[in-house]
Amino acid sequence: MKKLKMNNFKNSYIVGDFSPSLCKTNAVEIAIKVIKSGMSDWYYAENNIREIIVVDGKIILNGVFVEEGEIAILNRNEGTIVLAAEDSKYVFVRNDSKKDVSAVHNYVEIDKLYGQYYQSVRCLEKQYGAYYSNRRVVDSSEVSVIVQGMTDINCTPFTTKSIRKYLPESKIYLSTWENANLDGCEYDYLIINNDPGAALAGNETMNNGNRQMVSTKEALKKINSPYVLKLRADMMLLSDDILNYIDVWKYKDKEFGVFESKILVGQLFTYRQSSNWIPEPFHVSDWFFFGKKVDVDLIYNNLRLYEESEMGNYKYKYKGKMCNYPWSWRFSPEVQILKGMLDMYFPQINYEDLSDFSDEIIDKSERFILSNFAILGFCQHGIFNWKHFPETMFVNSACKYRDDIIFYTNKDTINYESISING
Repeated sequence: MKKLKMNNFKNSYIVGDFSPSLCKTNAVEIAIKVIKSGMSDWYYAENNIREIIVVDGKIILNGVFVEEGEIAILNRNEGTIVLAAEDSKYVFVRNDSKKDVSAVHNYVEIDKLYGQYYQSVRCLEKQYGAYYSNRRVVDSSEVSVIVQGMTDINCTPFTTKSIRKYLPESKIYLSTWENANLDGCEYDYLIINNDPGAALAGNETMNNGNRQMVSTKEALKKINSPYVLKLRADMMLLSDDILNYIDVWKYKDKEFGVFESKILVGQLFTYRQSSNWIPEPFHVSDWFFFGKKVDVDLIYNNLRLYEESEMGNYKYKYKGKMCNYPWSWRFSPEVQILKGMLDMYFPQINYEDLSDFSDEIIDKSERFILSNFAILGFCQHGIFNWKHFPETMFVNSACKYRDDIIFYTNKDTINYESISING
């Protein structure tokens, strides 16, 4: 007899054409999965491959609840989103170990997968109180879309194609660098910028804050439309639902409200707290901004480019407080982008670098974020990120990205609005 530990097997796969494996074979793959309530798994079924999931607990597959003792036999080519409605265990069986995950890397398949995921999340989010709006007050003809950053031939053509599909009357401003590959990219206006460069900020991460500032700011100078949607060049629209959320939530703290209307942002990387490292006040997701042009201007008009010494290997004011923090920038790009506006409107907030946090600054950060931004989950904004697939799909009020990180959610936006109603 021989005993083995489950954590010796990669991603809990115990049988298949890989190592280690209890039985090395290309005929089948088997995994035993443990998933906590609110967490997600994703699988893609290619041609001639089926998946069978045996459940202990309660999960949602493509909008359908599957409970303890039930078996779900999936159709061929059916992408699969697993959401845990409660702590669960399941056995995953695939009847062919030959697979190509890159097969999902095309617009049609992601669009299809989004439809399945959307149904699953809506089933679960009813328990968490996210608000889905059908109120359309903005037309795509009123929106200019900035696609900013270095183009990626595997992503950016899908970005521009998706804008044409879901925002057909919007003008596309592609703002990038010299020598960018524009093959397959659709746009109405092309802005070529001088690359301000990046710096290594630790943990194999490049600090591209200056690049985002330049490419976005230069595009904004060309735009006169009432509304602006700023997207990274590796994003993709999967719906036009984001048009439904302008001015849904209006309450602002009198001390901290700056914008005419709240700017819409995504939940993923709009940090609230982390158990693994320091707090990061004023950390709002910068994957996209959607709002009135006059409000987006307020963010980018007050920015300055950071010096190389601020972008990496920065000497913190309170170095001893930076325990376990893996990067070395003065501020993360998300905070850097808001810092100019903060200094302009709130000079009394003396936030010198990431180590300079306090309970008072954290409190002011929360009031600032909830007064000026409305946080949306993925199934509300419908904006997809190729770089962080599949976890980009898995962040909504009903499901988590990681156990150790808490993001602001749409529920926080709703609760903040209730302050004005309940006094």
